[in-house]
Amino acid sequence: MQILELAEYYNLSTEEQNVYDIAFNKAWATFDAVETAKKEGERKKQLEIARGMLNKGLDISLISELTSLSQEEILNLEIIKI
Repeated sequence: MQILELAEYYNLSTEEQNVYDIAFNKAWATFDAVETAKKEGERKKQLEIARGMLNKGLDISLISELTSLSQEEILNLEIIKI
């Protein structure tokens, strides 16, 4: 919070601060959930792309370089594929 926002916050009654805190925490939890979902979606897409590359016979080190996945993660995909 910026200084002006802090001053406004502390001028609120205790009940108003509690309502503000609940709303803020809900908004933060929503933001966090959306960011987590985005990261999970990106990771799922990386794994799908890597699996496709494996199926095309590309070298694991090249797949790792292109997808930013570790070679171990890619080898685990290969094990699943078999």
